[in-house]
Amino acid sequence: MVAMHSKIKLFSFILLSSLLVSACGLRKSAGERKTGSMGTDIKVIEKAVMENAFEFEYLSFRGAGRFEGMGIQQNLTLNFRMQRHEKVWISVQAMLGIEVARALITKDSIYIIQNLPERNYREYSLDSLSSMLSVPLSVTQLQDLFVGNPLLPYKGAQVSMHGDSLLVEKRTSDFILREFFMNGNPKIIRNLLQSSIQEGKADVNYLEFQEVNTKQMPSKVNIFVQRPDLTVKLDLNYTNISLEPISQFPFRKPN
Repeated sequence: MVAMHSKIKLFSFILLSSLLVSACGLRKSAGERKTGSMGTDIKVIEKAVMENAFEFEYLSFRGAGRFEGMGIQQNLTLNFRMQRHEKVWISVQAMLGIEVARALITKDSIYIIQNLPERNYREYSLDSLSSMLSVPLSVTQLQDLFVGNPLLPYKGAQVSMHGDSLLVEKRTSDFILREFFMNGNPKIIRNLLQSSIQEGKADVNYLEFQEVNTKQMPSKVNIFVQRPDLTVKLDLNYTNISLEPISQFPFRKPN
């Protein structure tokens, strides 16, 4: 029983941390999207992708899905609230709407409250977490990850074709980011992030899209994070998407 409680105690923290790090199998997306070849000219690709990026001032949605990892399999609901370039608020709920954890990510910090099986609180700077993970991390990049936007600029990127898939590879000194496109559609259908200095990868697949305010936003997202000491899979289906202004991001630090 103690061992199981220890696993559950780590569950919410690793779930939220794995979302921050992600920073399988390709499938055509549902819904109407622009088609036609983008070619292999990186400037043409960049223009098409950025013109179709999902931009917002405020965004809220619900992600219902399943978490697998650490010997735990759990159906979850994640409620998201975002203010562009400023903050991300996430509430993780288990069965019966019971809140397991809550996180607030700002420009410089990450705050996590764990409610079950016992109350716990953690706080990190974004810089320290980026250094620990060897992955550049910002609140804007985290938002882009969830809505399927590019995570890095296209300057210096390499382009190649793999059957019907177009692959754009971006490199930094610490990691390699690969973006996959299908049939010339200017929406990323897969982000594959691999560390070049340590073992580990994050694989994010955008399987279905829906139109929101004339732009395409992912509605079905699979996240797979693998490290030597950890494997986590999270499948999410987005609903209740809204672009209405958000006045509250409720988060109270424990005394």
